[in-house]
Amino acid sequence: MLDEPDGPWFDDDAGPLVRAFAVTRGRTRPSRFLDMVTLVMTVRPTAPAPSPEHRAILQLCTSPCPVVEVASTLNLPLVAAKVLISDLVELGSVVFKTPRRSDDPGVDRELIRTVIDGVRRL
Repeated sequence: MLDEPDGPWFDDDAGPLVRAFAVTRGRTRPSRFLDMVTLVMTVRPTAPAPSPEHRAILQLCTSPCPVVEVASTLNLPLVAAKVLISDLVELGSVVFKTPRRSDDPGVDRELIRTVIDGVRRL
């Protein structure tokens, strides 16, 4: 038989241990690719929003807001914020813009090298 712990089974500073899992209804992957610097903006509020967290995202993103700021403001893990934002994208309530990555084929590496070489010669 296991001994009963003297105190609560979690630390008050840790917060609820299953919150992110419950908020995302067990989902761990967003349906869209969202980088942490992806900008999110509300275009059409959902009525009614699926959850209080979804409503908070809609209110927060009335102007472009990065995903990492949404996660920080709502005190959620980054992946949980991405899942919730993906829900709102699916509903047509928010739009997002992910910055172009450096390995994107649209980046002209030769031009960048030429500029860097020119700056070094200065």
